[in-house]
Amino acid sequence: MVRQHTARIQSQPSAPNGISLTNSDTQIWHFETRLRQLDCAMELEMYNEASKIVEDIWSLVMLAKKIDRPSLMADYYSKTAELFLRSGYYLFHAAALYKRLALYREHKKAPSSEELSHLGSKALCAALSVPLPLARAQFSIFSGEYNQAKQKALASLLGLATVPTRASLIADLSMGRVQTIVPPELVTLYHALEVDFQPLKLAQRVQPALERIAENPALCAYLEPLREVVVSKTLLQLSQVYRSLHFDELVRLCPFYDPLNLERIVIELIYNLELPMRVDHRRQAIIFDVYIDLGISQRDYAQAGCLPLQVAQTGGDQLSRQLTLFAQSLHQVAELLNVNESGNQTRDAFVKEYQKTAKQHHRDLLSRRKLIEDRKEQLESIQEERARLIEKEEERLDLERKAKREQEEATLKEEAEERTKRHLEEQMRRRKLKIDRERLRTYINSTAASASSAATAAVAEITEEDLEQCSLEALVAKLHVDMYKRRTELLDRANARARKLDHLVRACRLQEIPLLKEAAVAEAKERLELFQKAQQEAEEASRREHEEMVKNKERLCRMRGDVLELRKALKSMEEAIYKEKHAAWEAVQERLRAERLAEKRAAEAEAARLREEQEKREAEARAKAEAEAKAKEEAEREAAERQRREEEERRKKEEERRERELERERERERELNQQRQTQKTAWVRKPVASRAAEPDAEPAPWRAATRVSQPAAANPSAEPFRPRFSHLPTSNSGPSQETRGFRSRGEFGGVTNPPLAPDTSKNAWARKKVVPSTDNRPVVKIAKPPQNQEPDDDGWQDVKRH
Repeated sequence: MVRQHTARIQSQPSAPNGISLTNSDTQIWHFETRLRQLDCAMELEMYNEASKIVEDIWSLVMLAKKIDRPSLMADYYSKTAELFLRSGYYLFHAAALYKRLALYREHKKAPSSEELSHLGSKALCAALSVPLPLARAQFSIFSGEYNQAKQKALASLLGLATVPTRASLIADLSMGRVQTIVPPELVTLYHALEVDFQPLKLAQRVQPALERIAENPALCAYLEPLREVVVSKTLLQLSQVYRSLHFDELVRLCPFYDPLNLERIVIELIYNLELPMRVDHRRQAIIFDVYIDLGISQRDYAQAGCLPLQVAQTGGDQLSRQLTLFAQSLHQVAELLNVNESGNQTRDAFVKEYQKTAKQHHRDLLSRRKLIEDRKEQLESIQEERARLIEKEEERLDLERKAKREQEEATLKEEAEERTKRHLEEQMRRRKLKIDRERLRTYINSTAASASSAATAAVAEITEEDLEQCSLEALVAKLHVDMYKRRTELLDRANARARKLDHLVRACRLQEIPLLKEAAVAEAKERLELFQKAQQEAEEASRREHEEMVKNKERLCRMRGDVLELRKALKSMEEAIYKEKHAAWEAVQERLRAERLAEKRAAEAEAARLREEQEKREAEARAKAEAEAKAKEEAEREAAERQRREEEERRKKEEERRERELERERERERELNQQRQTQKTAWVRKPVASRAAEPDAEPAPWRAATRVSQPAAANPSAEPFRPRFSHLPTSNSGPSQETRGFRSRGEFGGVTNPPLAPDTSKNAWARKKVVPSTDNRPVVKIAKPPQNQEPDDDGWQDVKRH
């Protein structure tokens, strides 16, 4: 996921609120995160994921160009070295440790001697434990691929431009004077493996160093590879001195391996390093061959200095090389012994020679000043003349350059035209050639079923020149002629060969018949002699064997009685031992049978007890479940009964409330009637006579509702009573005051009074029911007159507006 995030950041560098990977703090955080991932991958042994994380870390290093904190790089090299060690890449493991040592020396301000000794010891042991380079190091036998690209990729993870080698790592450590910071045992190990030539004492010299490495937990991982390197070095050095070596002697020289493992290591070295050696199992010896051509690995070792040059030489050359080295050593010793005498003689000769030439040398030095001045004047004149000539030459060159440029432009123009023309011609020629080839190929394919080797050879002889110069018909004709000619020649040659072979075989058979007869006679005679001789030898051997067996029988018959007695005693002893053991076995079996029976009975009793307890628990559980179900049903029934009672009470209360409301409504209506009656009696005033009223005229209709109970004959001439403030409308007035100011109750949700309408049957106003229209006006109901009607009441009552 982190790798995907980094790739997304790199693919979108200009995104809003983007992350800059060029920031040093961001790089350090990414570096630390991936180092933590590498630790987790190493702890979980996920080495494939760890290698991918190492590649991601190195990509960050390449992006940053330089990490500001060397401690992070040191941690990176340490973890990479651990990964290479677990993966078996000892070469790159040693290279990573060397890079870490160099980083500590370069950036650590005051490293302690113990820390440097630890790092140097680990780097030196890792470099020395790197196996010798294989003969096929550049090619993997199992995967079938070249490893050079893979090795370069691993080297790039450590910042190395080239793939390191064992020799280069050891040389770098030696140039860095790592011998001064490591323990003396490791220095001895380095000299024994890489400097000195002592094959017979090599294992003895490195034994203290190997013991120190085995005791150190940080270096014990290099113990086994170092032992294999010691064995390989011992074999290589022994091959320069001995022609053959007994295997027991090699076991003595390499005491840290048993013979079987040592033989396995030797075979692997011979195979991997292509060493000129053989293991002779009959003689129990290792033979260092000199007649086998060495593989490429030994030639490379000799050139690179990994192996001495004597290994790559044959027998005579090897012997002469040893003698030459011996003579050179003696000559060096002689020079060291006579160094003072030869030095004095040389110095005296030099002094005498100088005294002879000292005066002449002094005179030459005095005359040198004049020569120098003359030479200066000559050089000045020469420089002036050269400047003048150069100026003239430049003018001439300018003119020539200009003319040449014009000529080149014209030439280029002509060449362009010519090139265009040739290009067109070439295209036409190629097109024609392609068409001819296609036609010829079609013809050849059509005749492929009957084609032979002669036809194939004839077609192969057709060249590009033939296709360009000849037409298709001519080529086909030529092809037919060549095919016929070649077919004829092949048939003639085959017939001649068959005829010659027939004659040869026949002649050979005729010549070998007498020879075969003689050979058959001789072979039959030889076989008869061999059969007779084998028969005689078999008879003699059988006779001797019979005589020997008779002698043995006579010799052994004397012991027959003793043997029978001994056999009888042994048999009785064995029977007694058997009976004793059988009785003991029977007792043990009886005890075991009783124990098993007791265990079985105890197990049955325990099972019965457990079964009873289980049944009891199940019965209790069932009873408990039934009680809970019963209680639940009872609770539900009680809840239903309670709800029913509550509903009944609620319904009764609702009916009582409705009764009370109806009672209050009736009471309210009675009160309203009483108030209305009271208002009617309070509003009646003394009537006023009308000016133009007729004595017998009917009162106005509006008076019908306001009349009082007075005798009409009391004052016949008086005007009928008319209240000054009456709420009833007059005949000429519009809508009544009640209609205008006091709306009916139907408009506000109560009972609606019927509107007033003129009665045509009488000359008076009366309340009449009006049929409602089809609109949304409320329905009008006619109020019933009260039963207890007052004398002056007309039976209509006004409903109080709420």
